[in-house]
Amino acid sequence: MKGRCAGALLLALCLFALAGCGGNAKGTEYAVYYCNQAVGEEAALVAEKLPGLRPMVCANLPYNITTPILELLWDGGLPIRQISVMVQKEVADKLLAAPSTPAYSLTSVRCQYRTIPQLVQVVPAECFTPPPKVDSAVVRLQRHRPDPFAGLD
Repeated sequence: MKGRCAGALLLALCLFALAGCGGNAKGTEYAVYYCNQAVGEEAALVAEKLPGLRPMVCANLPYNITTPILELLWDGGLPIRQISVMVQKEVADKLLAAPSTPAYSLTSVRCQYRTIPQLVQVVPAECFTPPPKVDSAVVRLQRHRPDPFAGLD
């Protein structure tokens, strides 16, 4: 596939494959593996055909696949400059957590190593029909530019 749509289509297919796993751990593992392979190949194509392209990602991520998708976006090799996602509030708290707080986790470290996270908006459960049991939040993850940790991986 040629042009600017290649990366977007690939990402959409990966999100579709992961969402189709329905929380099945083994299915999610296979879908993440497939997407990692495809994104790696796509990253090389995008870099070659569209040098300087710095895409943005915007998504509403299901709870059970949030971490695999974010890891794919952080480490997939695509030159993504910003990720804006709606996630469960609990996940947003982890992405934004400071050291020595209850929400601080490996996800916090990985997120803050790769991005500058910012809470954009808390979205109360009442905003949805039917309302879920938990609140959501929109989070903006701005990639470090230049990467302050380049060469340390």
